Amino acid sequence: MDSVDGFGWRFTRHNQTDHGDTRIVRNGAGVLHAITINLAGTGSGNVVIYDGTSAAGTAIMTFTPTALDQPVCLVIDARFTTGLFIDGSTSSDAWEITLYHN
Repeated sequence: MDSVDGFGWRFTRHNQTDHGDTRIVRNGAGVLHAITINLAGTGSGNVVIYDGTSAAGTAIMTFTPTALDQPVCLVIDARFTTGLFIDGSTSSDAWEITLYHN
């Protein structure tokens, strides 16, 4: 992870390249600013972003990387209070996404 500055906001960039993976991106409160889908595979399955430190948290959004043209940037600007968790465990194909958060 590294930081990027833009429009007076400081975001941390997290690149996720592992399908079938789950990961805590951040502990604690913050804002999920955007998601960039860099590579969408041809398989099936969803990626779910949670406010929490596990898939037991509250879903912020669910998307299917294969259903979107890439690259594409989705502006989310959603607050999270517990943490930021990504669950790609139902996805069966390689994809690459980048999350921007603070």
